[in-house]
Amino acid sequence: MFNQFARHEQAFIDWRRDGYPGVKAETYQYIDFLSAPDNDQAPREGTLWPHQWAAFLRVICSHEVLGQTKIGRRGCC
Repeated sequence: MFNQFARHEQAFIDWRRDGYPGVKAETYQYIDFLSAPDNDQAPREGTLWPHQWAAFLRVICSHEVLGQTKIGRRGCC
């Protein structure tokens, strides 16, 4: 399966590093709730596995930042 998100990977890395700019306030609160208290780049213990955390953030980035509502659909990203 082709990784539709690959071309956005560097923008995604920058978005995470910069503190998730461009998301709704409610979304940021949920990211904060799920992230580790001492590291907003990692999931809070007992919430998500690392691969789930990365997927969760990619969905948010795709939907709210990149404006993609049909992830994985041909021509989406």
